Amino acid sequence: MLLSVLLIVSIVASGIFPLLAIKVSSQLIDHIVTTNVIATQTILYHLLYLGALWLMHDLINPWILFLQSSLADKVVFVINRSIIDKSNAIQGLAYFEQQDFHNDLQIILSQAYHKPVNLVVTLVGLLRDFTLIVSCIVLLFSKISWLSVLVLISIVVHAKIISKMQQEIWKESLGRSTNSRMMNYISALSINPSFAKEIRLFPISNYLSKEYSRLFQMIYLSMLKIRRRQLLWPIFSCFISLVSNLAVLLYLTLLIKNGTLMVGAITLLLQTLSQLHQSVLSFGEQIGWMSGHLLFFEKYFQFLDRSEQVYTTPITKKSSLTINTETLHISFDNISFVYPDGRKALQDINFEIQPKEKLAIVGANGAGKTSLIKLLCGFYAPTTGIIRINGLPIEEYDIQEVRALIAPVFQDFGTYALTLKQNIIMGDELDNELKLHEILKKAEINFIDVFKHGLNQNLGKVFGGTDLSIGQWQKVAIARALYKNASLFILDEPTAALDPISEHKIFNQFGKICKEKTTIFVTHRLNSIKMADRILLLDEGRQIAIDTHHQLLQHNALYREMFESQASQYADLKTKPIY
Repeated sequence: MLLSVLLIVSIVASGIFPLLAIKVSSQLIDHIVTTNVIATQTILYHLLYLGALWLMHDLINPWILFLQSSLADKVVFVINRSIIDKSNAIQGLAYFEQQDFHNDLQIILSQAYHKPVNLVVTLVGLLRDFTLIVSCIVLLFSKISWLSVLVLISIVVHAKIISKMQQEIWKESLGRSTNSRMMNYISALSINPSFAKEIRLFPISNYLSKEYSRLFQMIYLSMLKIRRRQLLWPIFSCFISLVSNLAVLLYLTLLIKNGTLMVGAITLLLQTLSQLHQSVLSFGEQIGWMSGHLLFFEKYFQFLDRSEQVYTTPITKKSSLTINTETLHISFDNISFVYPDGRKALQDINFEIQPKEKLAIVGANGAGKTSLIKLLCGFYAPTTGIIRINGLPIEEYDIQEVRALIAPVFQDFGTYALTLKQNIIMGDELDNELKLHEILKKAEINFIDVFKHGLNQNLGKVFGGTDLSIGQWQKVAIARALYKNASLFILDEPTAALDPISEHKIFNQFGKICKEKTTIFVTHRLNSIKMADRILLLDEGRQIAIDTHHQLLQHNALYREMFESQASQYADLKTKPIY
């Protein structure tokens, strides 16, 4: 607030100083011309006054730049922080799978740094030009009262032209957002270490370069059309400005011819007119630029105003209900689910999870295993049916209360370019060091011994840290879930990237840790099936059976086929050489 007040005062002062200097100059000239005896003291007074105005004007500009930059930095921070907070506040996943959402986000993020700065700069320019225009009109009004009409016409015309230009540019940026996003994606691929090996081994690099060039050419040509039109648009406003200036000069010429004006007054009028001409053009241009900035902020506030209803009641609602974790009971009652894009994922799912039960979910790819987990995590609402926790519909609870129950290890786990500690504790302010070291042992994270900075070692190459193998990253993801120590473990192929020895050790640890906890694990591995009290078999989104491993093996042909197929692969490894 203080920055804004100081900036406004400084800008108003900077707009008044030039006109005061012109006024003092005209008085000095009149004194010299009209007085027979030159008064040294009077001239010295005017010169000192004039020098002081020039000095203050020169000194105040760096001060304005300082205040402007400081305010712009804060505005950029507030806007970008609000975008981050809004993105994090979106509790479901539907938005993140919509192209329109990503297009809007790309536009906002691509301009989130320079648009706020431009807004501050434009506001500074508008206030300065407005102050100059008002000051000029005050000085001129007594001599040329009708000049204000010409000034107003020039401002309106120029502002409309620049505003029209900005609207066309903005519409074009909206239309090309998908292409721009694809260009950003291609450029990101080229420097992403995850894709570096395949790009160099497969003939895709030339395709990516050509596709990038093609997209650029499309965007460039569309913008070129607008820029060509922009060359013609200012002609009308320049014509009006020329006519008004010629009219004023003609009027001044008549006044001078009639002897109405003194030399100082002529100097004042000419200098003021020159200043007014520049200020009017600048003011109109600033208004036009402001319209472009406001179009960005309209899109920005639309993004912030996005509402989300995963369930019929907002998922972000607060509830005083708490979940008794000791008697945690979960049921899926007649659950069917269709994704927003129309993909059918689940149909008529019915099962219960008893307190501290270990349930394995198995099925082929696309059977609906991950979709079921997404529903339980509250990322989507079922299309039909009800998920209940301890007998109550899941939407009756605060979503954060539900998620506090869950410690997940997803198959597509996150690899954060943070320290090893932050990758595990995930912002936990308690930061239990003893607990953390115990978790490292349980997750078999013995590679910490080679880290120079131990737990504070940066991971990933983004900021010059140490990169990990996919198996090591998966151990970090497992440690993350173990550290949370929640009542419900959700393990989605938690050992898919581990070697058999590490897998065996990790599952032994899971067996001990999850003994008193409810556990759901999605898996294809035989070792993990041994942990399960019951197994839910899915196929093409339908529930085929739910029973123990022994019962399914005896009575379900699909399960028996899956199990025997995997068992034969393990048997083959014992008898067949590996080349």
